[in-house]
Amino acid sequence: MQAVRELERAVKELGLRGLNLQCFEHRLPINDKLMYPLYAKCVELDIPVNIHCGINFSMQTTMAYGQPFLLDEVLTHFPDLRVCAAPPGWPWVQELLGVAWKHPTLFIGLVMVKPKLLAVANSGYESLLQYGRTLLTDRIIFGSGFPRLSPGQAVREIDALGLPDDVKDLWLYQNAKRFLRL
Repeated sequence: MQAVRELERAVKELGLRGLNLQCFEHRLPINDKLMYPLYAKCVELDIPVNIHCGINFSMQTTMAYGQPFLLDEVLTHFPDLRVCAAPPGWPWVQELLGVAWKHPTLFIGLVMVKPKLLAVANSGYESLLQYGRTLLTDRIIFGSGFPRLSPGQAVREIDALGLPDDVKDLWLYQNAKRFLRL
């Protein structure tokens, strides 16, 4: 409850616009019931949550905490919770796409992944490009992962993917605008 109270204070008094959760750092699965009061408070406060999804490179914890299928249970219990899964689920990209297809409030953040990898055969990201230009065009959100990749370089790599202009506009701006309610 201390975390819930601090979240509410941060939003109401400090102007926080969203919550970022790196569940692997706390050794808690995304669907751990200890997280549910925070998810409920995010819905109540109408703020989005970014959840680390996919591999982590910590030697102190396992990768299992970031498996995307754990989001399915959370979003089944909290259908109004706006979630951005970032980074985009590697090595479980297909799983993340399935959960996003099922839950309309789940967005996928292109964060900490070089966009050019989406077009590289056997990178594990090919299906993200396929679904991101078709069924999930309205749920891909750009993020550079700075300082690992500069925003300019990331945008150039997105430009090189050959996406239609309307899809690029969604990925680079409109989806984030809608997700953040700007």
